[in-house]
This record gives sequence, structure tokens and C-alpha cells, in this order.
Amino acid sequence: MNYTVKSINTMKKFTLLTLMMLVTLATQAQSYSFRVLASNGKVLSKANNKRLWAGSTVKSTDQIVLAPNAYLGLIHTNGKTIELKKAGTYKVSTLAAKVSGRQSSTTAKYVNYVVGEMAKADKEDINKNHRKYMAITGSVERSVQGIVKAYLPGNSENIELFGDELYLKLYPADPAKKYDTYEVRVLDMVNKEVAKYTTEEDLVKIDLAKLPYKYDKSWIIYVTAVGEDDPLGPSQYNVSILEEGDKYTVVKKEIEAGSDEANALDKIVQAGVYEQEGLLADAVRSYEEAIALQPDVDTYKIAYKDFLVRTKILPLQVNPDVKAEDLVKEEESK
Repeated sequence: MNYTVKSINTMKKFTLLTLMMLVTLATQAQSYSFRVLASNGKVLSKANNKRLWAGSTVKSTDQIVLAPNAYLGLIHTNGKTIELKKAGTYKVSTLAAKVSGRQSSTTAKYVNYVVGEMAKADKEDINKNHRKYMAITGSVERSVQGIVKAYLPGNSENIELFGDELYLKLYPADPAKKYDTYEVRVLDMVNKEVAKYTTEEDLVKIDLAKLPYKYDKSWIIYVTAVGEDDPLGPSQYNVSILEEGDKYTVVKKEIEAGSDEANALDKIVQAGVYEQEGLLADAVRSYEEAIALQPDVDTYKIAYKDFLVRTKILPLQVNPDVKAEDLVKEEESK
């Protein structure tokens, strides 16, 4: 086959452009190895000696310095997560090698959403965070009545669960009240009681997979306080397990990947997926699990409260008299 000088030059230009595009894409893909999802205590990038907050990025050439009692949660560009909890200096390239291999299935849009929310929470001082919100008063009322409520959406619509386990975080409707014992009753859809829980704890875990049901996997949940007058009757929640279908398939794919061992970061990412898909009860469970795994990381607690407020699960609203800059925690001395 004969080629003219012009055609050869054209092919050379095309090849050069293609190589330049590939190099550019590769450079962009390698501009950072990890993003920070959460931090606690003194955590610095050795490259510039700056504090690493949620949303910060670290390159493969960087090193991370953790002070004693510090914590850092990272998510790799492949979606895999890793936690650093022991004081010392870590090479980012070594951390990247640990999470290389199987690609996470979690879509970037969910990861970006979670990183954005965590970035808001990470810099807030938990001791100042209580000033951020104020109770809703006046004409805005919860649809769920009763002296005790749960961290769940209102009672008029069915609450869908992706998983079998329901976490009921309970609290007095009146903040001035305190109850010694809570009661939770579970009924099937023909009003037959299938389980009853009496507890002094404010968190009740119900394994719905072990409970009988009638017609479909749906139950009615009543919560109240033992020995207390509940003039409007107990708060009621209707809960059902999500049936397999398009939504189930999407969520299952998104939450299956993460670290090789379950950690708080994976739970936080899962909470973001659940929230985006309207599965708020599952998001509550994931936040509770994350905090149980890392109880000293304030970022998770602040992000949890922010979630409860923006989804209108807690009857609170942003206090207009409090500015964001008033809530920022002081940087630890270097």
C-alpha cells in the first residue's frame, strides 16, 4: 500500500494527538490517590505540613503524619476505603497498594455526595454544633404523634427497608422530658402482635427476618414510654422490606463494595447511598453502625445529626443567628 507524504504526516499528527490525550487523561486520573472522608485530631500532609480535612486530596507521592489518638478515613479513586488509627508517618503509595485490585462498585455520584456532606461536618466543633439548630415550633408539626418518637420518617407513608434489620433510635417528643423505660410493639398487617421490646436503652435493634408476617413483609411499629400517659396514643410507623426489582438491584450493587473488612467509612458511604435512594431507615442504621465502630470520631456524629435535620426526621431547623464560621473547631497546634 502506498502512502503519500501528506497522509503520513496526517497519521503522525493523529497519533501524536491521541498520545497527548491519553497522557492528559492519565495525568488527571493520577492527580490524587485518595480523598479524605473524615479526620479526627492532628493529621497533616507531610508535603506542605497542612491539616487534612474531609474533602482534602493526597497524591501518591505524599506522606501522611498522624499524631497520637488521631484518626483518618480515606477513600481511594477506585472507591475502596482505608482507616488510619495508629500514630506514625504513612506513605500514600503504600496505602494505595493495599487497596489496589478489585474496583469498588460505588458510583462516583454517591461518593461525591458523601464527601461533600462530610466536608461540611469535619471542620465543625461538636461542642459548638448544638447551637447550629433550633426546635421547630408553631404551625410545623410532625405527622407522628405520641410522647416518644423514633429516628424515622412520618407515619403516613410506608417506610421501606433495604436490609432486614431495623434500628429504632428513640427520643422524647418533649426535650424537657426523660423516660426511664421505652416500649416497642411490632404487629403484622392484621394487627397481631409478633414482638414486644421493653428497654431502658434509647436504641432498639429489630431483626425483621426473624419475625412472622401476613401477606407481605410489612409490619406496624408502635413506640411509647412505660407507665406514662400517652393521650394521643403511641407513635406509629409502617415498615416494609424492599422487594427485589430495579431499585433493589441498584442499591445492592452500590453498597456491596468497600474495604476488605467492614469499617466506619463504608457505613458512611452506604448511608449516603441509602439517603439518595430514599431508604432513610437504612441510612439511620448505617450512621449508628459507623458511630459504634468509631465512637471518638466527632465528624460522624455531626454528619448524622445534619442528616436527621435535612431529611426532617428530627424536628429541628438551622438557627439563623449562628454563622458557619462560629462553629469551626480550632486547628491543633503544629
